[in-house]
Amino acid sequence: MNDELDEFSRGAVTLGELVSRIRGLYSAAEISDPDVRTAFETAWIKLDYENELRTEPWAPVGSATEEGLENALLGMSDWIFETASVGHQ
Repeated sequence: MNDELDEFSRGAVTLGELVSRIRGLYSAAEISDPDVRTAFETAWIKLDYENELRTEPWAPVGSATEEGLENALLGMSDWIFETASVGHQ
């Protein structure tokens, strides 16, 4: 998953592609620990929301911010690090 974040940082994938790829990798991992699953959903939904703010017609103009995106990316990065450090990934 870190590779996906790196690709996004380099501009190799769009935010929408990143959101989709992260979800796909998570699903493929078949994580069963409910705490880890909840933590993932909490981090991922923020990333998905930032994508929606940039792509959905219902999103108010100007509602997407770089700060919001940076926070969502950091949250996902933190989840990846924490999960990998306890051997769940």
